[in-house]
Amino acid sequence: MRQHMFGDVAEMHALDMPNAWGAEALFPANIHRAATQALESWITAQDAFSRKHILNNFASSDGNGDARAGAICASPSRKHPDYYYAWTRDSALVVLEVIAWLDDNKLDYMLKDELKQRLDDYVEFTRHLQGLKNLKYGLGEAKFHMDGTAFRAPWCNAQTDGPALRARAILAYAQHVIKQANGDTTRAHELFALVCTDLDYVTKVWMHPGNCDIWEESRGMHFYTLLAQKTALEEGARMAHTLDVDNGVAHVYERAAQEIAHKLPEFWDVDHGYIVATLNKTGGIQTKNSNLDAQVLLAALHHGTPKLLTSRAVAATVNRLVHVFDRLYVVNHVQRTKIDGQWVDVAAAVGRYPEDVYDGDGSRGGNPWSLLTSSVAEYHYRLAVHMGNGPLAQYLVQVGDTYMARVARHTDADHTMREQWDKSSGAAHSLIAGTVAGAVEGAVTYPTELVKTKMQLQGSQQYIAQGGHVYTGPIDCVSTTYRTQGIRGLYRGLPPMLIGNAAKAGVRFLTYDTVKEQLRAKDGTLSTTRMMVAGLCAGVIEGGTVVAPSEVIKTRLIHDQCMPNSQFRGTLDCIRSVMQTDGVRGLYRGVGPVMMRQGANSCVRFAAYDSLKQLMLNRTRVDAKNIPFAYSFGLGMAAGIITVYSTMPFDVVKTRMQSPAAEYSSSVQCALRVTKSEGVRVLWKGATPRLTRLMFSGAIVFATYEQVMKVLR
Repeated sequence: MRQHMFGDVAEMHALDMPNAWGAEALFPANIHRAATQALESWITAQDAFSRKHILNNFASSDGNGDARAGAICASPSRKHPDYYYAWTRDSALVVLEVIAWLDDNKLDYMLKDELKQRLDDYVEFTRHLQGLKNLKYGLGEAKFHMDGTAFRAPWCNAQTDGPALRARAILAYAQHVIKQANGDTTRAHELFALVCTDLDYVTKVWMHPGNCDIWEESRGMHFYTLLAQKTALEEGARMAHTLDVDNGVAHVYERAAQEIAHKLPEFWDVDHGYIVATLNKTGGIQTKNSNLDAQVLLAALHHGTPKLLTSRAVAATVNRLVHVFDRLYVVNHVQRTKIDGQWVDVAAAVGRYPEDVYDGDGSRGGNPWSLLTSSVAEYHYRLAVHMGNGPLAQYLVQVGDTYMARVARHTDADHTMREQWDKSSGAAHSLIAGTVAGAVEGAVTYPTELVKTKMQLQGSQQYIAQGGHVYTGPIDCVSTTYRTQGIRGLYRGLPPMLIGNAAKAGVRFLTYDTVKEQLRAKDGTLSTTRMMVAGLCAGVIEGGTVVAPSEVIKTRLIHDQCMPNSQFRGTLDCIRSVMQTDGVRGLYRGVGPVMMRQGANSCVRFAAYDSLKQLMLNRTRVDAKNIPFAYSFGLGMAAGIITVYSTMPFDVVKTRMQSPAAEYSSSVQCALRVTKSEGVRVLWKGATPRLTRLMFSGAIVFATYEQVMKVLR
C-alpha cells in the first residue's frame, strides 16, 4: 500500500483532471482570471527584486567587517527576529538557486563573473567551517556567526540535513565547473573533496533518531532530512563515477541511499491519508499531534524525483494541507485581490503546520508563510511541466497562479516579502493603528470639541439658572475661555478625552476591520451597505464600552468650567464625585444616545471614507497598501463633512442627556422636548465647531491610521 501511494509518473498521467486532488472544493470552476498580464508583470518585478536582495545577503571580501567572505545570512534582520546568521541549510538552498542562474544565456557576463566569485567565496567558507574544531555536533551544527565562528548558545542540534544540502550545492557547482572547463576536472576534484567530507558524515548519522527537523522544533527521524540525505548521496555517487574516483565511495553512498529509500515509505500514514513529517519522536514540542507539515511539500520540491513529486502520496498531503489552512486562517476568507488594477483569484494562504505557535518573534500563534504559499504554487507549476500540453497542464498552471496571486496580495508595494502574514487579517495592527490615530486626533482637535460641548450645554434652563456663562457664538466661546482661563482652559477635560479617544478609536478600527472582513463577499468585494453595517457595529461597540464613561467625565468637567464656582479639582476628582453620587451607572448615563451617535457616526464615516477611497483607487494607480498621506487626509476630511450633517441630531441629544442638569427620561423625550421648546434647528446647534473638528479629525485619524498601518506592515 505504501509503495503504491508513492506511485509513478505514468500513474499520475492517468488521473482525471482536478478531481484527483479534490481541488474542486478549493478553487472556483472559473479561475482563468488569475492568468493575467498584471500577475505576470508582478512576478517579473518580484523576481528581479528578490535576486538583487539574495545577492545582498552574501558577504564578500570587500563587504562588512563583521562577516567572512562566503557567509550567507538568512536575513539582515538582527533583532525581532535576529536572523543574522549563516545557517548551513539556508545557505545551501540559496547557492543551489544562484547556480541555476548561471545557465541563463541572457545573464550579463559581468554578473556571471560576480556570481562565480560569490560561489568561490562560499566554497572557501565551507572549507573553513569543515575545519572548525571542538564543535559539539560537528558538521551537524545548524548555524554559525557571520564571521565564521561557532554559535555556542543552546540550539536545536544536530540538523543533519545541512551537510547533505551543502554537498548538493557544491556538487551542482562542480557540475557547472566541469561543463565550463573543457575536460579539465582539477577544480571539480577539489570541490568533490569537500563534498565527501559532508557525505561521509551523512552515512554515519542518517539513522540516528534524535536529530532536529528543519523548523528546529522536533527530534526524531524526519522525512525532509532523509530525502535530502538520500538525494545528496545519490548525486555524490554519480559524481564519483563521473570523476572516476576509485576508492569505493560511490558504492558506500549508493548503499546508504538505498537503505534510506527503504525507510521513506514508512512515512505514509494509512489512517490519515498523508505523508507525516516525523517518525520515532524523541523530543521537542509535544503539541504537534497531527504530524501534518508543509516541510513534506518542501522535501518533494527540493529533493524529490519526478516519481515522488507526481505521486498520489504527495498530492494527498498537499490537498490536506491546503484544506486545513483554508479553514484555519481568517485571512483566507478573501478569495480575490487586485493587482495593478485587475481583479484576480487567490487561493488559500498556507502555513507550516496546524498546531504552529511561532509568529516570527515569539509564540503568540502561527501564521501563513510567503515561502510555503509560494511552494504550493511551485508544486502546481512543476506538475504542469510533467503533464505536458493539454487541459490538465493548463488547469495546474491556473491553480498555481492563484497561489502566486495570494503571495502578491500580502507582499509590500516595494516588493518586500515578509516571512509571515497576519492570519487574522491584521486585527492586532488595526487595534494599534487605531489607538495611535485616536490619540493624535484627540490631542490636535480637542479645543473644537470643548467649544462644541459648551455651545450645546448653554441651551438648557438649568444651565442658565445655575449662572452658566452664555456665549454669543463659537468665536466668543474661544476668546472668553482663553481670556479668563488661559490656554489651559481650552484643554480642560482633555485627559479623559485623550484616553477615551485613543481607546475608542482602537476598538472602533479593530471592530470595523474585523466585521468588514466577515461581511466580504466570496469575490473579496464589499458593498456600501455592508460597510455601513460594519461601521454601525464598530460605533455601537465603542460607544457602549469606551465612549460613554469618557464622555460623561468630559461633559461634567466642561460644564463645571462654565459655572461661576468650579466644583472639581481635576479629572480624578470628577470621577470620584460621579461614583459617589450616582455609582457606576453614573458613568454610563446617556449610554443609549452615545451608542446611537457613535453607531451613526461610524456607520456614515467608515462607509463614506471606504467608498471614496475605493473610487480613488479605481481611478488612479495608487497602491491600496501605500496610500500617500495627502490622499488619505483629503478623503478623511470629506468623510468628516458627510458625517457631521448626517449625525448631528444624535450628538445634540447625547450632550443634553449627559448634562448634570439633564431633565429627560429618555432620548426620544429629550429630542421631542428640545425641538418643541427651541425649534428643529437646535438639533444642528454646534454644527460649525463640530464640522471643524470632524473635518480635521477625520482627516487626521484616517491619515494617521493609514501611515501607522504602512509601518506595521
